[in-house]
Amino acid sequence: MSASNLETRYRRLLRALPRWYREEREEEMVALFLEERDDSTDLEHGWPGWGETWATLGLAVRTRLDGGGVRVLAPGAVVRLVALLGLVGLSAEEVTAGVAQAVRWALGWPLVPDRQPHVGLLLAAALAALLAGRRGTAAVLAVVSALPGAWWFVSSAVQGDAARSTVTWALVSLPLWVTAACLVAGFHRDAPPPSRRTWTRGTAAVWLAGLALVPLELVTAASAVRPVAVVALLVVAVAHLVTSRPGGAWPSALTVCVLVLLPESVRVVLVAGVPDAGVRAVAVGRVVALVAVGVALGVTRARRRRLTPSPVPGSPTR
Repeated sequence: MSASNLETRYRRLLRALPRWYREEREEEMVALFLEERDDSTDLEHGWPGWGETWATLGLAVRTRLDGGGVRVLAPGAVVRLVALLGLVGLSAEEVTAGVAQAVRWALGWPLVPDRQPHVGLLLAAALAALLAGRRGTAAVLAVVSALPGAWWFVSSAVQGDAARSTVTWALVSLPLWVTAACLVAGFHRDAPPPSRRTWTRGTAAVWLAGLALVPLELVTAASAVRPVAVVALLVVAVAHLVTSRPGGAWPSALTVCVLVLLPESVRVVLVAGVPDAGVRAVAVGRVVALVAVGVALGVTRARRRRLTPSPVPGSPTR
């Protein structure tokens, strides 16, 4: 007996799932979908419902990130680590900039435009919510923190501003966008929770380091190139390279963070007409350090691939 059009459409929808999952569950899921849809007209002209579609697509994201299959390292672990590193580093960055603004105001110095301390507070609240187990609240706060940058980027593009202005907004906002996207995708309902103690201590250390960098911010307005986030990333990356064995999600996650932060520094180095020599010097140092650490992390990831035995085909890894 040939399959009905509705069954064919359900099977097409299930192609969003990984092959290993379909091999185990496809027939069961199709039977469940068709259980109460036995009308001949529905079988010929019906389509999967919106609820079924969204549920299947959500399942596809979760299984592809953390389902296993033949992977030794599920990408979900990398995505979650990128989200956590972004929340910690960017919240410290923006709060440090806010403290520096308050010091400028108290001293009667000119304020630096385009500082967003409220973004730092939103990211800190998102991290606190995530560590408290409120993943939905954390996702909403992270997305809201990324909206101003998205608004200015779209506004710049729609109003026909110079391409340089539009690209600038994209590069400045990229770390926030990546952090929010990784948080939403990585911390789904089946994802393991982050360690509250570890990330609370790590956040406290980064924030204290950020306060120590307030004088640098006052002298050079260097938050244009995110010194706190970069210094924290470099310290963590070097510590990992020195003390850890190749493996796990850290090399991949740190490499992603390097790639996300690097374009903004390159822009500051290359753009003409930057009057502040301090900003340019910080940006040059940042580019050199990020490239060096990125290369070292790439070597570490290559070593991990060589040292990791290939899984035996057909053997369970989940």
